[in-house]
Amino acid sequence: MKTLLRLTRLFLPYWRWMSLGALIALVVVLAKLALLGVAGWFIAAMAAAGAAGATMNYFTPAAAIRAFAIARTGGRYLERLVTHEATLRFLSGLRVWFYEHVEPLAPAGLQQYRGGDLLSRIGADIDALDNLYLRTLVPMAVASATAVLAFTFLSLYSVSMAAIDLLFLVLAGAAVPLLVQKLGAGPGSRLIDTGAHLRGAVVDGVQGMAELVVYGA
Repeated sequence: MKTLLRLTRLFLPYWRWMSLGALIALVVVLAKLALLGVAGWFIAAMAAAGAAGATMNYFTPAAAIRAFAIARTGGRYLERLVTHEATLRFLSGLRVWFYEHVEPLAPAGLQQYRGGDLLSRIGADIDALDNLYLRTLVPMAVASATAVLAFTFLSLYSVSMAAIDLLFLVLAGAAVPLLVQKLGAGPGSRLIDTGAHLRGAVVDGVQGMAELVVYGA
């Protein structure tokens, strides 16, 4: 939790880009839901009208379906542009921040670290943080807002149905990820340590290649 709070402070210079990306992602999700709802209603209404031999205005719902489809497609493209722009700006700033903080420590404060370990931290570890915003913070924010809006909308028709829907949304959006995080914490930590050791071994091998060749090793 402390690490997440520290990373959140690093996000602050880019909060406009990140907020805009999350807002566009929310609009895309709402457009998907609206498209699904209007399309389902339109098909059912046309079937009922045909069975009853009645006429109905099909131009308005058809136009709405096209509008929601365009909003979904265009919004998804725009959301990818904005969220990736925010991520790349954050990673660029984070690398500068990391170097500015690690450079004064050299060499005395870094003797316990190998060159490969430092390379892993400034390279792979920072690159891995692109998933934090794109695949963690944005989906969480959008899912939370969508759950609240869905509960509010459904409660206009049935509070019990809205409560059941909210319960399953909480189970799918909170309980399952927490369980997966708990089960994957150990393997994930070992994967990071193994990757760091592998990169360190590769860097040490490349740096010592001349000596290895000379001694036939």
